[in-house]
Amino acid sequence: MNESDIFISYSHHDGASYARSLGEDLTRRGFRVWLDDVILRTGDDLLNKIVPAIRAAGLYVPIITPQFCDENRWAYKEFLEALKEEVQRKQAERQETFIFPILHNIASIDDSVLNRNSDLKNQVSNRLCANSRAIDVVTQGIVKATGIVEDVFVPTATSTLEVGRFPVTNLEFRRFIIAGGYTNTGINTWWSEAGKELWLAYARRENHKYLRSIRTEDSVIDTNLTASNSHYNRFNQPVTGVCYFEAEAYCNWLSNRSDQNQDWRIRLPTEQEWISFLNKTVGQFPWGLGPPEQGKVNIIFDKLIEDREGAVDLIELSKIRYPNIYGEYPEGASYIGCHDLIGNIWEWTSDFESNQSTAEKSEEGNIAKIMGNCCFDYPSRIKFPPKALRYPGYRHHVIGFRVVREFARHHQQSVSWQQNSA
Repeated sequence: MNESDIFISYSHHDGASYARSLGEDLTRRGFRVWLDDVILRTGDDLLNKIVPAIRAAGLYVPIITPQFCDENRWAYKEFLEALKEEVQRKQAERQETFIFPILHNIASIDDSVLNRNSDLKNQVSNRLCANSRAIDVVTQGIVKATGIVEDVFVPTATSTLEVGRFPVTNLEFRRFIIAGGYTNTGINTWWSEAGKELWLAYARRENHKYLRSIRTEDSVIDTNLTASNSHYNRFNQPVTGVCYFEAEAYCNWLSNRSDQNQDWRIRLPTEQEWISFLNKTVGQFPWGLGPPEQGKVNIIFDKLIEDREGAVDLIELSKIRYPNIYGEYPEGASYIGCHDLIGNIWEWTSDFESNQSTAEKSEEGNIAKIMGNCCFDYPSRIKFPPKALRYPGYRHHVIGFRVVREFARHHQQSVSWQQNSA
């Protein structure tokens, strides 16, 4: 089954051209779009392909044309399946928008074509319908319907520095991929020299001093590690499965994107900056002193699992928790409005530490600092500072990143692994 963010439903007789244009525009914006003429292949069982895809989608977008209203066509049958899915979501108290109808070549809801299909007219009349004349306007309506929060920065105690309200999401990171972040051109443009060196070894499945605790033979090299995992790749989840150098390259790409204010630069936060986002009082978490509470942080509140520390593997943990979508724990936000600083995912910082302070003294090179703990942790593992060390080539299902935006005149290149190398 192909997972998607948006399922576009249309009649091939009078909606195909518009559907393709809309799909292309949404794809450029980072969405995974389910469009049958792109995904389906000759011989596919339509029912077994389409129905699961509708159920898995985040948003169903029917392009309602005169031919769409024919009850004998597939497009109308897809609409009925979407209605069933919406009922199930409401019963499960998932109240987000699921169906976003678009009227195309139909003048209004009261058009005579719709009047011949009372069921469809009744459903459409109670929903938000977009005018199909301008693709960009419709796309903006779809973006709003998904509830997306993107590229949102909040002020910090330092007037020249802002920080991402949420970690970088899959949707945002897909734009980096679409822009060519993993192509030869992208790697030569946005990746550091150290990153390019490591990625070449990674692509060749060769050993490298910054590839530790990772099975390179199983890892993709043209996207993040978790891009095809349905538990981690929803557009409004934090991107994970990225190493330090991928996060660094994303920052360089975003800093130089044409629509960015060039007075600002995007980078990873330092360890001390990251800690300062937690609480006005140094040494405290967003909730203050004491252990975390349910409803404020995405970790495991299961005493049985906690008591078995060291005996629980990744597969078992992944059945318990996954990274949450943004905004699910507003009570755990920090004093400046940062969400999910603790729990959910670990986040790369720009700081490195000599490995001579770790148990891996025989390994070469420096080790990057990650902050925040993750959804696989439990209360007793939340300590201050919430820090761990990982090799910069390390990719994991619960490691992502958050970015800061710094006014260019005050921007200083963050200390790199090369400067820390002895």
